[in-house]
Amino acid sequence: MPSPCTVCVSEDTKDLRTCRGYQIRECRRCSHVFVANAIESGALEDAYDESFYVNAAPDATAKGYDDYLATIDRRLAGFRQWYREIERVVGAPGRSLDFGCAVGVMVRAAKDCDWQAVGYERSHWAAAYGRERFGIEIETGDGSADPFAAGSFDLITMWDVVEHLEKPREVMDLVHRWLRPGGWVAINTLNSSGLGARIAGPQWRHFCPPVHLQYFTRKSLMRLLQSHEFAVRRKHGSGVFLSAGKKSLLQLGTAAAFIERSVLHWRLRPIADALNLLDEFEVLAQKP
Repeated sequence: MPSPCTVCVSEDTKDLRTCRGYQIRECRRCSHVFVANAIESGALEDAYDESFYVNAAPDATAKGYDDYLATIDRRLAGFRQWYREIERVVGAPGRSLDFGCAVGVMVRAAKDCDWQAVGYERSHWAAAYGRERFGIEIETGDGSADPFAAGSFDLITMWDVVEHLEKPREVMDLVHRWLRPGGWVAINTLNSSGLGARIAGPQWRHFCPPVHLQYFTRKSLMRLLQSHEFAVRRKHGSGVFLSAGKKSLLQLGTAAAFIERSVLHWRLRPIADALNLLDEFEVLAQKP
């Protein structure tokens, strides 16, 4: 029996490829790409331990970051700028939740910008690290519980999170409940419909189950948000075209590396976005 789509629940899905022993399927109705296998109990808890954030010996099978903690200052600066810019759309700082906050960098940045910010994170190691380093509030959970009251937040951020979810529909039910009427959700995630992702095929840098379980297209993320009554107010591409990082660029070869650098030039990014070239995208949506 075909595995139903995790976004639109259609059973009209097809095998796309196998990656690391996981079956990846594509929905013919909404174009969503997802891991069809049932995830073993405890597998995701094991995936997000300390080694996910500090990988001493990264290789082709590594599941996490080379050294996430070493990039914290840069991430803080970038997120502070993001909050200042987003306030032009969503209004003055209020109460915010960063769902899947990792070690809490976005929560700390939000507080620095005068938001009443809390985090929600499944990794007990990451949550404990964030509480100790940043002095912030982080609730632990995997999205299967409901720790916040309805209408608690003005803004919920989900940065590089929805691709990790086993049940994105159920999580969006919670996000909708936790937002006040008129509240906002901001999502940054993978773009499996981008030209670079299609060219890379099975070698696409984001194919790494069981860490990544959902591979959204622009169409399928719009479908998920609209099915939960969110109105999409803004969307644009982000990420890269063919690869990421100096090592990957060298592996591309001279011609491909030149194309990569050209596409990512700040003057050409609007064109790359319009042509759906990049392999991530950001969406801002509002609850009625």
